[in-house]
Amino acid sequence: MPGEDGWRVALNLEGVEVGQAEVAGEPRQVRLTVVRGWPVAVCPHCGEGRTQVHQTRELDGVHA
Repeated sequence: MPGEDGWRVALNLEGVEVGQAEVAGEPRQVRLTVVRGWPVAVCPHCGEGRTQVHQTRELDGVHA
């Protein structure tokens, strides 16, 4: 399977993302760089790292 996502699926690596894959040498060796997939982002309002979206203001209703 080509690509980093192919390695994740082929090796059944749940909960991680393959960031880089390299096949080299004799005998052929596969080196995978894997990272935990954490949904983290910096909040544009408070500037802190968050795993959940938090609302900092009231939204106006949608009018048709």
